[in-house]
Parts: sequence; C-alpha cells; structure tokens
Amino acid sequence: MALRFTRRWPLPLDIAGALVLALGLAWLGTQGRAPIWSGEQEVSGVARVVDGDSLRIGNAEIRLYGIDAPERSQTCERDGRSWPCGEAARRRLADLAEYRLVRCKVRDTDRYRRAVSECEAGGADLARQMALDGLAVAESGYFVEEVRARVNGRGLWAGQFVRPSEWRRAHPHRPH
Repeated sequence: MALRFTRRWPLPLDIAGALVLALGLAWLGTQGRAPIWSGEQEVSGVARVVDGDSLRIGNAEIRLYGIDAPERSQTCERDGRSWPCGEAARRRLADLAEYRLVRCKVRDTDRYRRAVSECEAGGADLARQMALDGLAVAESGYFVEEVRARVNGRGLWAGQFVRPSEWRRAHPHRPH
C-alpha cells in the first residue's frame, strides 16, 4: 500500500501565507525600537544626556546633527597628561540640556535608528555650543565654531586627541 500526498491549498495561497508571516515577523522585530524618522518632524521634551552628542527625549534617541563628540570612555592628552575628554563632553552637554525642555528638528536617521537632529535648549543651539567649547569636532556644519575653538585652544584643541570617528574604529562597539 503506497501513501499518497495531496496538497491542501493551492500554491499561490502557500506563497501568500509565507509573505504574511514574513511581514508579521518583520513588524514584530521593529517593536520597542526607536522609530525611523521621515520628513520634517520635531521632537521636544525634557532631555536626558547619553554622551557628548546624544540625548534622549522620552523614548526617542537623538544624535546632534553636524558634530561628533568624543565617546564617554575616550581620553585625550593635555599638558602631557591624560584627561577624560569624553566624559567632559558629556558633562558639558548635560549642563546645556539635561532636565531642560529641548526642541529638536529631525533631519535624518543614523544606522542606530537615532533621530539625527538640530536641537536647542534655552535658545542655544546645542551642537553649535559644543563646537564652540571645543568639545566636539565639526562634521556637517559648525566649521566656523570649530576654528574659533582651535584658535582659542578650547577643549580638545588644548592638547592632542584622536578624532572620535577614528577612536570608534579602534574601539569597535556600540556606545550605548
């Protein structure tokens, strides 16, 4: 006696079912993550600083547009001594923004799904101030502010440092 296999559904329904399952799993995988931002959106609220160029407003993870600050564990050199430039950058951004009302205009999304944004608190452009204080390097703007910090020997420019992007390549891990 031979067993005979019969199809229960036609092939197109198998493909449609697999597609629905794949889309459902993909949707579930995005739950609990920061949203992908599009268009002209704004985020505002009380900020909590993560590092020298990142903060959180509610569940939104924000990265400041136009600058790159040292990572929290990064050190620099000044007067022949090591100093915690990453922590200094985090503290300065905290002085400017933490537990204050921050308004951010979302420009893009980075590979970590953070909203890359122009942010202000108390009337001050946060990225501009970080560049002026010499605690961030210019990436996409704020070059004049970086030059002023260099000329005046502020922050990172008071000694030697490895650019944050190069430091991250040498120390690969996601900062948060």
